Amino acid sequence: HRKQTEDLQFASKKMHDEYFGLLKSDSPDTVKASQILADLGKNQQQLDKITFEHFQKIKDICDKEQKLLFNTFIDEIAGSFKPPFPKK
Repeated sequence: HRKQTEDLQFASKKMHDEYFGLLKSDSPDTVKASQILADLGKNQQQLDKITFEHFQKIKDICDKEQKLLFNTFIDEIAGSFKPPFPKK
């Protein structure tokens, strides 16, 4: 799980760098920008799927009491994936 997520996060960083690097041009390639955005979406989808499956495997080995704790834990984990609220 860790290796897969690290690889996807690294790929995401490279794609973001390339995407925003397009702004250095006087006339950014909008076709290329659209392709990078699509690739970023696919990358994020893979990352979320791998993470979901990882936690599913953990839950599968939990007993009844541990599953109650898991449900609290997963709420906290899910909250960490949300974007922060803007500060006033």
